[in-house]
Amino acid sequence: MSLRQYNSVISLFSEYWSNYGGTFAVVTSPYFHCALFLNILLWKRWLYQAWWEHTISIMPNIVGFTIGAYAILMAFGDDDFRRRISGKTTRDKNSPYMKINSTFKHFALVQITSIILALIGSTYQDKMPVSIWKDTLSIDDMHVISWSAPFSFVSYWSFLYAIVSVVAATAGIFRVAGWFDKDQTRKRQNDLRSKDVSVSLKVRERLAHRRERR
Repeated sequence: MSLRQYNSVISLFSEYWSNYGGTFAVVTSPYFHCALFLNILLWKRWLYQAWWEHTISIMPNIVGFTIGAYAILMAFGDDDFRRRISGKTTRDKNSPYMKINSTFKHFALVQITSIILALIGSTYQDKMPVSIWKDTLSIDDMHVISWSAPFSFVSYWSFLYAIVSVVAATAGIFRVAGWFDKDQTRKRQNDLRSKDVSVSLKVRERLAHRRERR
């Protein structure tokens, strides 16, 4: 396997990260904050219970939903509409089309990451906090919990972020629908103006014709 393939993958991820907005877009996202709040609220789930079971049973369905929503997005509108929202402008660094595509890719990556973390957690479940808590903890137990508890925290956070991202995905489709509605409204208004101009020209021609006959 050549380094060119790795460079191609890195280039694609770099383009996606740039279009999405980078670290600032993630850290300032309301969905990211909502997932963090839920993770703190549900601390007993990832600290005292087998949290990975929820992720493995729920996330494949959510990934399927995201892929289906992305397919709907790609088929939305006509070629003229997709052409209007594509291409960079002088004001924006990235086109709306690439932004919404990067958003869906971000959600898919978060969901797949949560599944991978859950698989790791289930594989090493004997090292997870739920399997270690005892009346008295040894030094070795404390050492394991010192890394497994943060791992469980981050893993369950990614799971909740993936769930909340479903709301973000539907919001993305709604946003595109709003763009399409505005585009169709503009077209309809232009058509009405064209008809008004056409009618006005016909009326003027008739009046001019009558004057000539007189």
